[in-house]
Amino acid sequence: MAISVRSLLFREASGLRLVVGAAGVERTVTRVVDLRGGPSAAPLHEQPAPAAPPGALTLCGPERLPSDPPGQRAFVRAVASGAALVVEGDPATTVLPIALLAEAERHELPVMIQAQGGPQASEGSWERGSFPPYAHPCGTEGATGSRGRTGDPATDDPPVRARTVAENLASALGPGSEVALLDPELRPLPGTARPWSPALSAAIASLPPAARHDPLFRFRKEEARHGLTVRCVAVAGRTACVLVVLTRSSPDTARERALEEAVAELQAAHDEGRAPMPHELMMLRTGMRLLAGRELPAEAWRTMMAEFGLPVAGPYGLLVLAGDPAELTRAVEAAWGLGRWLVDAPTADGLLLVGRYEIFHDARAFVAGVAERLGRPVHAGLARADHRTEMGTCLEQARATARQARRRGLALITHEGLSWPELLGTALDPAGVRLVRAALREAFTVEEDGDTLLATLHAYVTNGARVDLTAEALEVHRHTVRARLRRCATLLGASMDSPDVGFGLWLLFAATARDLTDDRAD
Repeated sequence: MAISVRSLLFREASGLRLVVGAAGVERTVTRVVDLRGGPSAAPLHEQPAPAAPPGALTLCGPERLPSDPPGQRAFVRAVASGAALVVEGDPATTVLPIALLAEAERHELPVMIQAQGGPQASEGSWERGSFPPYAHPCGTEGATGSRGRTGDPATDDPPVRARTVAENLASALGPGSEVALLDPELRPLPGTARPWSPALSAAIASLPPAARHDPLFRFRKEEARHGLTVRCVAVAGRTACVLVVLTRSSPDTARERALEEAVAELQAAHDEGRAPMPHELMMLRTGMRLLAGRELPAEAWRTMMAEFGLPVAGPYGLLVLAGDPAELTRAVEAAWGLGRWLVDAPTADGLLLVGRYEIFHDARAFVAGVAERLGRPVHAGLARADHRTEMGTCLEQARATARQARRRGLALITHEGLSWPELLGTALDPAGVRLVRAALREAFTVEEDGDTLLATLHAYVTNGARVDLTAEALEVHRHTVRARLRRCATLLGASMDSPDVGFGLWLLFAATARDLTDDRAD
C-alpha cells in the first residue's frame, strides 16, 4: 500500500513545504529511510549516503548535508532513485544549498522541508504504530496486516474555499439547483461531497471521456425539467476540478455571471502557492527575454506576465548579476546549472535570474560560486515579489540594488536591506528620469551659459540647498550663486523655495544620479 508525494503535500497536518521538484510530485512513497542520526552523527560527506531504494522517502537533518557542492550533488544522486527527500528544519528559515537544489531538479527529485520536533520517521516507529503525519497513510514492506493504511489519498482536503464556492453558487442559482465538485477522475472532490439527487448522479455518470482530460471542456444541455452545465476548472493547462451544475430554471445573465465567478474563484484557490510548472517557466523565460532589456513601466510588465501565464502567487525572487550577460550565463551554467528551477534573461545591467524566492536563500553562495568560476568579483542585487503583478517593480528594485552592490564593491545586496533614503532612488522609473533630465537640459540651452547654470543648480541641490556650501564647492561668491539660482527659477518657471520643486530636484540629482543611470546632469 502506498501514497503519492502529492497527497502528502496536500495533507494540512503534514507541515511539508515543497522546495523543488514540481515535475516529480506524483512519485509513490512506500517506505522511509532515516538518515538523521544522533547529535554526533558524521556529515554525509564523511560517511556517504547509501543508495535509496525505489519508493523511499529519505529523511535527513540539515547538519548532515554535505557542505561542498560536489558532495551535495553526490548525495542527491544517491537518493534520487527514491520518492522524495525531506529535510527536517524550520520551513520558513532553513536554507538548502543551491547545488543540492539544482541537482535535485535535474533528477526530478522532490525536496521538501518539515518542521523539527515532529514524530519520529523510521520503519521501526511505523511498526510500533507511531506514524509521522507524512507517513500516516503509507505501508512498508515490513508492515503486516492493514495497520499500514489508515487513510486514502482521495480523502485529503481540497483547497479551503472549494466548499464555500459550491455552496454560494448553489444559493446564487436559486431553489432546486445542485452543484457538484469533482476531481479530474470525476470522483467527488474530498470535503465537498453532498447527497445528490438521482438526476445529478445520472448526469455525472453520463459525462463523456473528454471531461476527464480536456482542460477546455465545456458542456451544456437543456431538458424539459432541468439544465445541465459542466465546466472544467483548469490551472497551468491541467484540469484541477470539474464543476457540474444542475438547475431547475433557464440560465440568465445573473446566473451566468455567478457561474463564471465561481470558476474564477476555484482557479484561484487551486493556483495559490503552487510552484510554476516547467512549461510555464519556459513561457516566462520567453517573456523575460523579450521584456528584460526594455524600459517598460510596471503596468506593461503586469500585463505581459499575466499573458505569459505566470502563477499569481509568490513569492518570487529576482536576482540581477551585473556584467556581461553571455559571460554570466556560461558561468552560472558551469557552476550550478539553470535547469527548470530558474529562468534567465539578459538586461541592460547584466543577467536576470527569476525563480521561487526560497531558491535564493543561499544567494550569497550562489554569487560566490559564479565569481569563483569567472575568477573575479561579481556584484548582484536581489529583490522579492510576493505577487505576479509586482514583477515589473521588482525588476527595477533588483537592477538598482545590483548597481548599489557594484558601486560599494559588495557581492550581494538585497532590496530589503536598503535604508529608506537608498530606496527612494529605486522607486523612480529610469526612463522617466532620463526624460526629465533631457527636458531640464533643453530648458537651459536657451542661455549661453546654460551649462554653468545647470551645474550651479546641481551643486545647490546636492549640497543641501545651502548657498554657502554651494559657493564654496563652485569657488564663487554667495551673491553669484543667488543670482544664478534666480535665473534658474526663471528658466524652470517655478520657485526654488517650493517644497515640491526642491524635493523633485533632490530626487532627480541627489537620489538618482548615481543609482538609476550613468548619465550625468552636470
